[in-house]
Amino acid sequence: MRSHCGYIYTCEAGGTEIGKTYATNVVAKAGDIIAVSVDHITKTGTGTFTWYAPKVMDIRKDKTEPDTAAVLERMSAER
Repeated sequence: MRSHCGYIYTCEAGGTEIGKTYATNVVAKAGDIIAVSVDHITKTGTGTFTWYAPKVMDIRKDKTEPDTAAVLERMSAER
């Protein structure tokens, strides 16, 4: 989605939506895999994940699938 500040993307991982990114100048199309840097990922009491400070880094040309729930589990446990 284009905003007045740049592009904002709704992202999913583990088969579920995790949230929107901060505005960026990186232009991606639907279905592209983007690298997002976050300060931390938290698993909620309902089993979903949230993230804090999601900044788009780049488009990942080397990947064809989003990260799995196992990756989110690992990242949330590292906190």
